[in-house]
Amino acid sequence: MAGLLPERPRGLLASALYDAELLRSAQRDGYLLTWARPPAIWFQLDALLCSKISALGVYIIWRNGRWIRVGQGDIGDRLSDHQNDPEITAHRQFGTLYATWATAPAVLMDGIERYLAEQIQPAVGQRFPDVPPVRVNLPA
Repeated sequence: MAGLLPERPRGLLASALYDAELLRSAQRDGYLLTWARPPAIWFQLDALLCSKISALGVYIIWRNGRWIRVGQGDIGDRLSDHQNDPEITAHRQFGTLYATWATAPAVLMDGIERYLAEQIQPAVGQRFPDVPPVRVNLPA
């Protein structure tokens, strides 16, 4: 799986070619994500200070034994929205909600979200990008 990337070239054409090659490579070989995790346990969704998270990428919300939501975008904004989303907070009655995220190149986020949704089949969210999946590692 690919992970660390060379510096993105400057210029519109060079950037477009770089993105196209990155997408082809990731669809073929997968892409290695580094999931955010404090040293002891996973982040508790309700305790997160989402305004302090400034990252673009993909995220997962879960509780003991059940995947709740997968998504992408501005991680801080998205997780902040989910902290108050009744469809997600309804799962609190079954256990603590946890969250993790990983940065990812924008050109890969749709495919990564698609792959994660297919693999973990979250309880919330039925519409995922209609693109070829990009294989990634799950949080561990």
